[in-house]
Amino acid sequence: MAVCDKTFRLLQRAPYSSMFEFIAPRREIPLDQAAPFQCRRARIRHPQETKGEDYHATTAAPSSCCGPDSQCC
Repeated sequence: MAVCDKTFRLLQRAPYSSMFEFIAPRREIPLDQAAPFQCRRARIRHPQETKGEDYHATTAAPSSCCGPDSQCC
């Protein structure tokens, strides 16, 4: 779930730091250039909303590795 910069920094400190996995932004945006974060949103966002509609770096694993006919599992 995405959080604002203030919350992101707060959660990285004790006592919260061991409770979360932190993912750094793919591209840093200076705070003076960042759009306001909508803190009141409760829904989970689609990855393309934050990464961009044309972002396709995540790929599926090769089907030969873990397909239903493979002996990997």
